[in-house]
Amino acid sequence: MKEKLANWLPPIFCAILSVITVDASASSPSGTAGITAFVCFIPMCFFFAALNTTRLEREIRTLRDQIAKLQPESTP
Repeated sequence: MKEKLANWLPPIFCAILSVITVDASASSPSGTAGITAFVCFIPMCFFFAALNTTRLEREIRTLRDQIAKLQPESTP
């Protein structure tokens, strides 16, 4: 379950952040209150995506190493 949720965590976080931004901007007299929160937290979206990508790259590297070990070495 954790691995399935990890793929959806970045877009869920972005959606929640967008809702907070729209709500804060709509309720603010100047309309810019939500933009500060959005700008401050948008790097977290990329961080969450990078965590998942790094995990997948590590898993792919491990699988490639295992496949290389299983394949017989060919001599030219």
